[in-house]
Amino acid sequence: MADVTIQVLQGLEAGAILRQLPTPVTIGREEENLVQINDERISRFHAKIQANDDQLILTDLQSTNGTRVNGHFTRMRTIQVGDQIALGRCLLVVGSPEEIADLAIEVKIPDLNDGMGDDPGEIIDPFPFGPPKIPQGLSPKQTAEVATLLEYARTEILTTLNQVLEETEKGQSESIQIPQSAWHRLQMLPPQLARSLNELIDPADGSV
Repeated sequence: MADVTIQVLQGLEAGAILRQLPTPVTIGREEENLVQINDERISRFHAKIQANDDQLILTDLQSTNGTRVNGHFTRMRTIQVGDQIALGRCLLVVGSPEEIADLAIEVKIPDLNDGMGDDPGEIIDPFPFGPPKIPQGLSPKQTAEVATLLEYARTEILTTLNQVLEETEKGQSESIQIPQSAWHRLQMLPPQLARSLNELIDPADGSV
């Protein structure tokens, strides 16, 4: 059984360091949670952190206001030391001060009232430590399915980029304009991937 240390950066419990919590760790308003947070914007059982081999996995428990990691909403993803988790008005960071110092990570405290990334002019990297690890231990069928999904996303993005470059070269303009058809294709990709993510997280859930 792995454990995780969580620091509270913002909220009523700001400054608290919850060390070596045994996983799974549930977070929410109810006393039954291992991490109880007093915030009306946080659901009774808001999120869960569990361990699988050497990975920590964060899952939003269908909360009312959602869960953000490094400023971006998520339903499920792997997390690591330095990742920031926002729930309601509360901001948590994964890892102890010593772990973060050892990795030389600068913890930035955003203003949660500003939407944490809702400003289109503000760029927040959802994966500041690089791309997620390739999943290991999958069956051949699972490997093929994940590879197919990744190839689908790659192909759609490349197709859009190529269309944009072709249109830009025709106009011989230094600025890049996205054709409406390419923009529409790109707009359709996130919801399509979201539906695939929903099926991956909860195959029994028919809602998309």
